[in-house]
Amino acid sequence: MKPYLPEENVAKRLLQRTKSTPPVDIDAIASNLATIEYADLPNEADALLLYDHGDDGKPLIILDQNQLSSRLRFTLAHELGHIAIPWHVGSLVYHEELSIENIAAFLEYEEIEREANRFAAELLAPRDWVAGLFDEHQGDVKKILLSLTDSGMSIEASHYCMIRAAPIGNCLIKCRKLDDTVVTSTQTGRTFLSLPRDREVFDAKKYFNKLDFSVHISKQSSFVFYWIKMLSVSFSKSAPEECSKELIMEIMNDEGLAEDQIDKYSKSINGIVGSINGRMKGEDTQHLYDGMRRRFLADEKLKFLVKHPRFMDFIAARVHELRS
Repeated sequence: MKPYLPEENVAKRLLQRTKSTPPVDIDAIASNLATIEYADLPNEADALLLYDHGDDGKPLIILDQNQLSSRLRFTLAHELGHIAIPWHVGSLVYHEELSIENIAAFLEYEEIEREANRFAAELLAPRDWVAGLFDEHQGDVKKILLSLTDSGMSIEASHYCMIRAAPIGNCLIKCRKLDDTVVTSTQTGRTFLSLPRDREVFDAKKYFNKLDFSVHISKQSSFVFYWIKMLSVSFSKSAPEECSKELIMEIMNDEGLAEDQIDKYSKSINGIVGSINGRMKGEDTQHLYDGMRRRFLADEKLKFLVKHPRFMDFIAARVHELRS
């Protein structure tokens, strides 16, 4: 897993200080640091935070009472982050109309909001705990998601916390239910899948290959969440009889490529192999093999070569050569 960020460490210390474990009593923690009120807030606002409010000097958090209870928990944890994270204390201003004068302030605001989200995720679902769920349920996304929602989290917040703690080979794509256009997409480190771009129409069907991927679909309000897991294939300790160069030439000749095309695609494949090998130094052969598979299976330009029945033999041969 990635090292903890400063705002996540703030959340970890708060959990330690309050001796809290999931399901975290966020109301009790927040009540010690702020005054909590509920109201009908305008303009689709989830919450309002006022610093140094009232005689006791505590900040005031006003929550929109029309939210679902699961969403309220994350919203409260998010606002608590603005209080607990030392460099957040002060006024937060959102500029609706971008200009040269306020673009820096807008970007700073966006980063502060991301930090508060990461604080909330670590507070409600500590990364170590979620990683333990992956081990306990052997990566079964449905069971892990159920454990998180049972702890009082929304489906969206649960997915957000899961992708932070998931092992290599997992990605999350959030789409609009109406037209399947992508809102956000992310993946765990060294997964190497080619993620769809924002506002692109997502074609989930290409991942419905049970030999290479498993897909779990969840829905919440107007969004669909696609959790895609790259399945591991056991790496053979015995290398193929042919070397990787012989195998890739056989594949390209079977596809009827001309000499200039062979040169072009050979350079592309060698570049990908070198990049993945460089980024996975220190990993064992199984992880390197899986990393190569993930990267090539996600490459649309090389799809016609990757689908060849001997392409995985080429990857296996190349991994043996690199680690021999």
